[in-house]
Amino acid sequence: MPGWIHTLKPAASRRTHLLAAAALWTTVGAGLLFFGIRWILTAPGWLPALLTVSAIGLGCLKFRFVLRKSAARIVNRIRARGEDRCLGGFLSPATWLLVLAMIAAGRLIQAHSIPLIAVGFLYAGVGTALLLASLSLWRAYRSARTDR
Repeated sequence: MPGWIHTLKPAASRRTHLLAAAALWTTVGAGLLFFGIRWILTAPGWLPALLTVSAIGLGCLKFRFVLRKSAARIVNRIRARGEDRCLGGFLSPATWLLVLAMIAAGRLIQAHSIPLIAVGFLYAGVGTALLLASLSLWRAYRSARTDR
């Protein structure tokens, strides 16, 4: 890569990469959980309580069996890459593609005539999983302070 490109890249420390990953997962997770519950609450009667508890339960399972491992891979990737790497590299190119695919899937779901209650259930579950997984990213960020 030519030297002038290195002067333009937004290089950041490992700790900043961990902060970016934790902040991204927390922000997206909180947003999905917020809107998910908001849409679930449009259901009549006792259904919102049942759907909310179920969505959070499924989110806990998704965290346990899927996103916990993904968060650990991200932490290991950031640690292995070293200091002063491009800030956008806190996620691998394949993970960035997955992020784009999930954004597109979310847009498609909203564009179709799927009831908001069902979309809310899905969003609340995924949001819960992301928030739980972000905790390990925040732990890694906090411990990076003492890794020096």
